[in-house]
Amino acid sequence: LLLDTVRYKPHPTHFGLYEALEVVNELKPNRAFFTHLSHEFDHDLVNAKLPEFAQLAYDGQIIEI
Repeated sequence: LLLDTVRYKPHPTHFGLYEALEVVNELKPNRAFFTHLSHEFDHDLVNAKLPEFAQLAYDGQIIEI
């Protein structure tokens, strides 16, 4: 599952992190990647707090399916 997650707080046209996590919890995908990220996120800190199957994506990332 790929979801845009622009910042922590809700945004008028994009998911906030907590809204995106609610969608992930509802849909229960095998893997989830959050994209369209703002500078608010420290990748290492946020990824350490996310469920094991979810992570912040990064530029140039290749996702094997």
